[in-house]
Amino acid sequence: MKKTMFVIVSAVAMMAAAPQAFAGGIAGSGGMGGGGYYGGYGGAGGGGGDAMKGGRGGNGGRGGSGYYGGGGGGGGWGGTGSYGGRGGSGGAGGSGYYGGAGGGGGGGGSGAYGGQGGGGGRGGMGSYGGQGGQGGGGGSAAGYGNRGGNGGAGGNGSFGGVGGAGGQGGNVH
Repeated sequence: MKKTMFVIVSAVAMMAAAPQAFAGGIAGSGGMGGGGYYGGYGGAGGGGGDAMKGGRGGNGGRGGSGYYGGGGGGGGWGGTGSYGGRGGSGGAGGSGYYGGAGGGGGGGGSGAYGGQGGGGGRGGMGSYGGQGGQGGGGGSAAGYGNRGGNGGAGGNGSFGGVGGAGGQGGNVH
């Protein structure tokens, strides 16, 4: 009976551990910047975990609102793996008289199949709209490079913000 229980418990433990080795964890998102005359910057997203399938990078936090809106945090890098993880999206810029710039998207993780770059954050709304964040580059790959992320939209305002540039496609080696 004890031997049978040991075999069952061991099998369950192996099954529970297997997905973690296969798929990297998704990283946490950055926190929102505080409001004020100068809005705080949003926190950067964490990098995705490395594994056979790289984890997705965390999203950047939104910039805080203020007279000068805070910039959005940058997205985290996708984890490295046979299948590179997707880069996190950049946080939106904070609203204000001068809208904050959107955060840049994280780059896709490297791998046999490179991960997709994260999208840039939207510029903050204001009399002078903030600039959209740049999209992250697609991950480098041994076989199949992935597409770069889309640039963020410029913020709305009396003077609209400039849209962010699109990310570069991934290199293939």
